[in-house]
Order: sequence, then structure tokens, then C-alpha cells
Amino acid sequence: MPSSVPNSYNLTTTRDGIITRALRIVGAAGTGDVVNPYQITAGAEALNDLVKEWQVDGMPLWCLHQYGPLTLVENQASYSIGIGAADLQIVAPLRLLQAWRRNNNLDSPLIIQTREAYNMMTDKAGTGAPSIVWYNPPGNMSATEMAGTLTVYTTPDATSAANDTIYFTGVKPFADFDAADDVPDFPQYWYNALKWGLADQLSYEYGVGLAERAMISKKALFHKEQALSGGTEEGSLFFQPSDM
Repeated sequence: MPSSVPNSYNLTTTRDGIITRALRIVGAAGTGDVVNPYQITAGAEALNDLVKEWQVDGMPLWCLHQYGPLTLVENQASYSIGIGAADLQIVAPLRLLQAWRRNNNLDSPLIIQTREAYNMMTDKAGTGAPSIVWYNPPGNMSATEMAGTLTVYTTPDATSAANDTIYFTGVKPFADFDAADDVPDFPQYWYNALKWGLADQLSYEYGVGLAERAMISKKALFHKEQALSGGTEEGSLFFQPSDM
């Protein structure tokens, strides 16, 4: 009888599943063992620390998010963005990659400036249609510091406030692992990287020998590099001769 072709694509894992496999890798749990609550608590702490650190690795495709519309207000240059924020209530991005101003379905690109460049700009009291933005990301993402601040230049005048809205593309933070059955905020091809990465972190705490620890670190790096290679966006590339 011919074998059937698999037709399932919903493989998933959970926070505790990641922790349990990481503990097996470091030899702190055997197949079929019940992991104790302390191991779960310590593993969850290490896992969350790990994924927050991984936020600095660039801009993986699945974490790019389009924000907007942000409604402009006459004579208001700065706007808060975040859960519970006054101006745009959504998870605040870690950084911006692209921004544009929309007027009657016509989009105009906005220049993203650094804090230093914005500070050196003159006549911040001038009004008109914004052409520049700079973004100050949130601090420690606590209950009181979950908002970022987007500042536009020039400050919107009455016409701009009535007709313009702001959109931008940003990198959203990875979601926390708070509960046992939380699933990763990562594509499936990151599961090995998560489990081996956590094992690498726990190997120090569980006293794994130097040789085995080096092997775990090497495997963790390999799986992370494999996962990172799949997180970039594909696009067309065109070449044309230069005018001579």
C-alpha cells in the first residue's frame, strides 16, 4: 500500500516544551522525567532573557510590522506609541525602518533622523507638513515605560493635521513567555535554535563539563545561524548600464 504524503503544517511547541528539551540536552532531565517547578521557573527566566537579547540581531522578517495611521494634531510635534499610550495604542516598536506621510491616499516618504541630527535642527517651532521623524524607543518595557515617542518635523499646522496621517514600518519586540503553554513568537524553523540556545544558557547553571559545554555552545550557534538565514525578505534586483 503506497504511503501517504503528509499534509500537516501546524507543528508547534510551548514554553515548557522548550525548557524540558533544553534540560534533557544538558542532562538535567531524562526522557519521560517530570521536570520540577523550580527547574521550570529558572528555565523560563533564562528563556525570556535569551529571546530579549536576540532582539538586537537585526530585523527578522516576521517581526516587521506596519504601524498607523497616526493622527496628527495641530501644533503637536511628539506622539506616544505603546500599550495604553495616548496617541497610538499598539506594542511600541524597538526601532523604525521606514516612515511615510499619507494625504488623500498619496504617500510621501519621511526621512528618519537620529536624535543627534534632530537636536541640531533649527526652528522647531515652525509649522507645516512634516518631512522628518525621529523615534525614541521605550525603556525597560515595564508597566510605566512601555511607550516610545515619535517626533515629527516640522510641527503639523492646521492643514496638515486635517489631511495628513503618519505610517511607519518598525521592528516589534518578541513576546514574553509567561505561561506553560505559551507558544514561541518565532517561526517553526527557530525551534531548534530556541532549545539549543536555552541549553547553552543552562549548561553553566547545571555544571556541565567544559568539553560538553563547548559542544552545546557550538550547536546552539549553528542552529541560530541557520534560523537567522531564513529571516530576510526577498526582492527583485535589476541592473542597467550607466550613461556614458
